Amino acid sequence: MTIHDTIPYKKADIDMNLLKEQVRKVLLPGKYTAINAAAIARRIGRIDDKEELESIYGGSTYQKIRQACKELLEIDLVPVLSCTKGFYIAENEEEIVEYERNIQMRISGMNRIFQATKQIRENWKKEITLFE
Repeated sequence: MTIHDTIPYKKADIDMNLLKEQVRKVLLPGKYTAINAAAIARRIGRIDDKEELESIYGGSTYQKIRQACKELLEIDLVPVLSCTKGFYIAENEEEIVEYERNIQMRISGMNRIFQATKQIRENWKKEITLFE
């Protein structure tokens, strides 16, 4: 009897752990080594058979690879970062600091958009009441 016989794991949970191991082995240190989800899938031999994957895993290979990268960062605390070219392992503290700055700029930009749409909505309410 193994631990898997005594603990009620879902197939998707076991497969996500395996996928995270596979993805981790493919990712290399340094932003210059970034690799996208499609290339990761090819390297680990996962072909995107959408019908089979949706019935077994609940999503496409690329979605699951992105989820695996997210879990490696958020849960396992592996410094898996992303850029426009794909995913990579942080090579040094400077790459992490640069990534943090980039996230903060995106948050600030999203906040400006949020505030603008909030103001538009308030103005919209005022305009509607003028025409009633």
